Amino acid sequence: MPELPEVETVRKYLSIGIKGKKIEKVNIIDKRITSLSKLDLKLLNGQKIIDIDRKGKYLIFIFEDYIMLSHLRMEGKYYLYHENEENSKYARVIFNLNENLKLIYDDVRRFGKMQLFKKENFDIHIALPNLGNEPFDYDKETFFKIIHKQKKEIKTLLLDQSIIAGIGNIYADEILFKAKISPFKCGFELSKQDTDNILFYAIETLNEAILLGGSTIRSYHPSRDINGRFQQQLLAYGREKKPCLICNHKMIKRFLHGRSLTYCPNCQHVGKVVAIYGKIASGKSSILKMFQNDNYPCFSSDDEVDKLYKNDINFTLKCVNLFHEECLNSNNKVSKEYVKQVIIQDSQKKKELEGIIHPIIQKKAIDFIKKNIDKELIILEIPLLFEAKMESIADYIVGVDVSDYMQIQNLKTRNSISITNDLILNKNNSFNKNIAKCDFVIENNSTLEDLKKKYEELKNFLINV
Repeated sequence: MPELPEVETVRKYLSIGIKGKKIEKVNIIDKRITSLSKLDLKLLNGQKIIDIDRKGKYLIFIFEDYIMLSHLRMEGKYYLYHENEENSKYARVIFNLNENLKLIYDDVRRFGKMQLFKKENFDIHIALPNLGNEPFDYDKETFFKIIHKQKKEIKTLLLDQSIIAGIGNIYADEILFKAKISPFKCGFELSKQDTDNILFYAIETLNEAILLGGSTIRSYHPSRDINGRFQQQLLAYGREKKPCLICNHKMIKRFLHGRSLTYCPNCQHVGKVVAIYGKIASGKSSILKMFQNDNYPCFSSDDEVDKLYKNDINFTLKCVNLFHEECLNSNNKVSKEYVKQVIIQDSQKKKELEGIIHPIIQKKAIDFIKKNIDKELIILEIPLLFEAKMESIADYIVGVDVSDYMQIQNLKTRNSISITNDLILNKNNSFNKNIAKCDFVIENNSTLEDLKKKYEELKNFLINV
């Protein structure tokens, strides 16, 4: 979606090309992109274009008697053509102008919007009541007060147009990278110096992007056959897996509330999230214990599942609903062994049980990450990482492999009640299929001392990657 610099660049091009021109006729080719009716459009016939302004990501067309707001959304573009030229491929609205010109609104995805207001009744605050100030319009004290009372993450706040108008994904990543601020820090956690830095780099970055015509990424073009150039200056956005241009650490891409973010874990003081994944009885817990002994925050999904079976009344009720009361032991707790026997024989029951457990564990893991986000490494043991579709929460995945023989020996050592059942369930683990997706693989087929050496190699890899 075009952000403030892109929309400002479009505004400048339009001002040069159509300011002072008159509209002779408006033709709506696709009415889905506009709230303007044919009756509204007739009102624009004969109207002179006095000026073109902007607020946030909105273009403001100022006519003699009317004001028109236009939001480009994802793919909207304005092109100025000569009257006898063929329309652009995705032309949706055509403004026929005097001097044999036509202004074409082109929008492949039809997400753009237009609204028309009488000039004497127009008030930007009434027309756009939920639009906050642009960074240029904030003073440091007001900006700090607004941000500091927020409980949401700063990356989310920068994208909230009711708080700060004009910033989207590209510039939010750039601003936070330059300010050396974790995108996961909540507003109330930021100091006055933090918010001062964010505001400073917001203004600096937007001004630089405006000078370079915005960022041409995917389909944005400020005018026909013209590209923005700021994408050549990007330090964070789109640089996932590439070395940080400041410290050489690998840049990381993650998702927050459905929006992507790219950052340097070193420069922006964000802990690297490491998921330990592997077959049953492969040694995952042993590696987790080693991280724990080195005082890294550690999360065990096996421990969390045990808590569900032992202490969670809501989980118990859901299991009784799924497996009936036969699943309860003498203490009225869900019997793991009974459940294991059932899901081995009934794949549908297994799927429904996973539908209960996986979302709970994912939420607990995400909460754990948030709690420890400023730690150097955050370790998660998640045996069914890919099966639970949780791989996106990890920055690095460590695979722990084991031979069939060592796996059985390990199961015997842990006094597993039913080794056969454990091995049958393990067949559902897609480790071999996903091993290529792991950033680091440990083969645990030797002694504990050998595993400790491999752990040290892993730790060095994670710290220095």
